[in-house]
Amino acid sequence: MQVHLNHDIAWQSKIDHAVKVADFHAFFEERNYGTGLTKLVLFLICQDPALMLKQRVRLVKATSILYVDIMLDLPYFIQASHVERRRKIANEIREQVQAVLVKRRILDFDLVQFMSDLIFVSDDQLNGQLSTRFDEYCLERASGY
Repeated sequence: MQVHLNHDIAWQSKIDHAVKVADFHAFFEERNYGTGLTKLVLFLICQDPALMLKQRVRLVKATSILYVDIMLDLPYFIQASHVERRRKIANEIREQVQAVLVKRRILDFDLVQFMSDLIFVSDDQLNGQLSTRFDEYCLERASGY
């Protein structure tokens, strides 16, 4: 299965720095959870709340690809530390992906095993021992915030 992590963010959120350590694709590429879902594309969305963006979820049945927006709170991320950002991103990915997958009820897809692996990889890559390896190369917060 393929799992891709992309983002559409306001620069002040520093999410691009927080997820620099994540490589979900490498972890999931050799795993198989059934033919119901072959690719999951996650978009971290962290924009100005005034834009009133809504979560987009799109399942393309012909290709078994699911696209999911992970909605993140910009004011929280502006004030958060790198460690807090990674922890919140991992939690939001787990919660929002699980809510979408439970609601969609995709046939021939091992939801329990996939969620177990997603929890493991998100905790390991975003909160594990190596998750802080790039922190020293970027500012904790955007200038002026």
